[in-house]
Amino acid sequence: MPPGLPPGPDGPRQYLAAAFGRFPDIQVTVEDIIAECDKVVCRNTWRATDRESQQKIEFGGIVIWRIVNGKLAERWAYLQAPHPVH
Repeated sequence: MPPGLPPGPDGPRQYLAAAFGRFPDIQVTVEDIIAECDKVVCRNTWRATDRESQQKIEFGGIVIWRIVNGKLAERWAYLQAPHPVH
């Protein structure tokens, strides 16, 4: 999550509200999902149109979650920089 967001569930809620405000048609495609022991890995592709410029963008990412007692204990993520789609 970007710095400056509140801790707990309010941080992701604010982040998603801002993302959907700027990119109302955002879509994610799950390319791969792998679970082993206490970790889940997801490789995905995001596509959207910037509301301000009408430019279509795309970026990929990988997220790893570590689950303990049925709850999210840690999260790591890598996202490519968004790039225009022609």
